[in-house]
Amino acid sequence: MKFTDRVKEFLDEKCQLLATRFYVNTITQFDELEEEQKITIESPVEQLFYIEWLFRKFCYPDFSDIYLKPQYQDESTGKFRLDFAVEFLQAAYIKWGESIKYDQIILSIEHPKLGIEIDGHIWHEKTKDQVQCHKERERFLISMGWKLLRFTGSEVFKNPQKCIHETIELIESVQNEYYGKIREKIQRER
Repeated sequence: MKFTDRVKEFLDEKCQLLATRFYVNTITQFDELEEEQKITIESPVEQLFYIEWLFRKFCYPDFSDIYLKPQYQDESTGKFRLDFAVEFLQAAYIKWGESIKYDQIILSIEHPKLGIEIDGHIWHEKTKDQVQCHKERERFLISMGWKLLRFTGSEVFKNPQKCIHETIELIESVQNEYYGKIREKIQRER
């Protein structure tokens, strides 16, 4: 057997193992969402987006402290539900949480609100009423401090990797600004 054939065989085995671990992890994540959190991602393009997100987290450990909360709704979203919300507060606790003295600093700074929306034409812009409701919803969320990142269903379906890449770039930008505020306050407190 040639060396290149042995390398190819070795890599095939490693890729199969990696893919198996990823799929098991993904199934576990979806099961946990449905069982523990009573959340179901029903939209196929939202599922695709989330699977691509989980794949990115699985492959890049330095990215593991950022979480998306699917089907997010709280008092700041009112009667509306976001397809996904980025969890910045948890990441800040992971970064600075070793010291209890930073808890108050982290809590004293308003954490960013970044929502991700995947808009299918059928649900958002088929009729005038849908367009009006969609625009009212967006204005309400922005008035509550939400930044929104929007993708069309077609964009996600055609190139989920590109959508995740754009999402990561925005998350990193927002997170850097947020972490900068935390660092400044920590410096002032010293």
